[in-house]
Amino acid sequence: MIVCEGISKRYQGRRVLESISLRFEKGRQYAIVGPSGAGKTTLARIIAGLEKCNEGMIERNGDRVLLCPQDFVVWPHLNVLDNATVGLKGVASARESVAVPWLSKLGIEGLKDRRTGDLSYGQQQRASLVRALAASPDLLILDEPFAHLDPQARRSSLREISDSLRGENVTTIWITHDAQDALSLADEITFLSGGQVAQQGEPGSLYENPKSREIAEFFGRISFVEASLALELSGLISKWKIAGEDTVAFYGIRPEMLVADYANGKGRGRIWKCSTTEYLGHSYQHEIEALEGVRLVASSRKPIDWSKPVSIELMQAPCEFTS
Repeated sequence: MIVCEGISKRYQGRRVLESISLRFEKGRQYAIVGPSGAGKTTLARIIAGLEKCNEGMIERNGDRVLLCPQDFVVWPHLNVLDNATVGLKGVASARESVAVPWLSKLGIEGLKDRRTGDLSYGQQQRASLVRALAASPDLLILDEPFAHLDPQARRSSLREISDSLRGENVTTIWITHDAQDALSLADEITFLSGGQVAQQGEPGSLYENPKSREIAEFFGRISFVEASLALELSGLISKWKIAGEDTVAFYGIRPEMLVADYANGKGRGRIWKCSTTEYLGHSYQHEIEALEGVRLVASSRKPIDWSKPVSIELMQAPCEFTS
C-alpha cells in the first residue's frame, strides 16, 4: 500500500495542493479527476517522486512507482522491442522475455520489429507504456493516456490496458478530465477542486450523490431546481416525493431520472413545452419547460409527439445540495 498524508504544494506562494491524504491498495485502480488547474498532474508527479511537496509525506514502502506522462517519450529510430527494453538490466534475451509478453497483452507484438517513428499515435503510446510495464512497477500512474485519440478508439484502448493491468495485479492511477473514463475504469475516484479533495469514493457515489454542483456537472448532464419550487413540481411530475429536509437548497435531476411517455390515461399527463430533442442512439433526451424559467431534461426510449398529453415520472430520488 502507498499512503499520502497531508500533501501540500505551493509554487511561488500560490497554493496548488492542500492537505491531500490518499491510500492506494495493491491491485486496485484509481482515478484522479477534476477541472483544469485542480492539481491533478502535480499530485501525480509528487506521488511518483518527480516533485517534492512542501508539507506532508508519502509512504511508498519500497514500492516502485512509475509515471507515464501525457507527452510520452519514444525513440523513433529504434524498433518497438528495443524501445520497450531501454533501461532494463540484464542480457538481451532476458530483457526481451520481460517485454514481449506486454507487447502481446497490449496488442502490438506484431509490430515489435517496426521503427517506432513509423507507428500511429496510439501505437506509439502503447509502445511507451510497454517500456514502463516491462520495468515491473508496483504502481503505475497514467496521465491522460490516449488523449489525442477519438473517444471510441481511446475507450477501447483504455479498457484493454485496464484489463491487462488488473490481470497482473498492478496498482493503477488514471489521471483524467474525462468523466466517463473515470466512471468505467476506476474502483475509486478522487475529485480535486482548487487543490483539495472535494469528494472521494466509489464511482457510483460521486455520480449519484455528488457533494457539490461542480462535481455533479462534471459527471454528466444535470438540471438544478431550487428547493422552493420542488413542491410545485411534485404536482406535475409523477412519483416526486418531497423529503422535507430544510437544509436542501437545490435538487439535481439527471436525464435518466426523468422518464417521459404518453399518458394513455395514466399518470399526470399534460401538454409540455419541449424546446429540443436529442437522439443518442440508445435513447432520446428532451429539454422541457416544467415551470416558467425551469428547464429539465427527460429521457424516453422512443420519439415523443409533444403535442399530445405526456406523463413524466421521476424514477429515482434527485440529488440534494445544500448550496
